[in-house]
Parts: sequence; C-alpha cells; structure tokens
Amino acid sequence: MEWFDKFRKKAYELHKKGKISMVSTGPNHSAYKEKEDAKIHVRYICPHCGHKDELYEDLGFPYKVKCSQCRKIVWKTKIQKKRGRKKKE
Repeated sequence: MEWFDKFRKKAYELHKKGKISMVSTGPNHSAYKEKEDAKIHVRYICPHCGHKDELYEDLGFPYKVKCSQCRKIVWKTKIQKKRGRKKKE
C-alpha cells in the first residue's frame, strides 16, 4: 500500500498549494487533476482482481476508470443534481 499512499500524499500536497482543481480518493482509487492540464492522474487497485495500475489520461466527465486486466469498473464519478430554485418563465 506504500505505492498507493505516496500518490495520495502527493495529491494532498499539491492541493494545499492550490495547483489542483479536483481531488478524489476512495478505498480503491486516488485521482487528481492539475489546473493547467486537461489530463487526470489516477492510481487504483482493482477490487475484483487485485491488479494495480496508474493512468494519466484525458477522461471526459463523468469520469469512469476500468481495470486494464479484467475490464470491470473500478471508479465512476457520481453526478450531482444542481440545487436551487427553478426559474419562473
């Protein structure tokens, strides 16, 4: 897990410096996106087969990461509904 924890620490250090626009961590993944870059850095451990991998790709929103070995979904962003009042027409 040292491989995974180093990546998380790096993401939080960059977040404290204000260089990251998005950070997401979970039990099986850690992901961040730098402000100047459109690509996302992702490290994950597949819960299905245990495969470890690192990605640096241009993923479209909503983000979805599949395991490169068993092709099952490891991480998928949750789309939140916008809150607030509807405009009267």
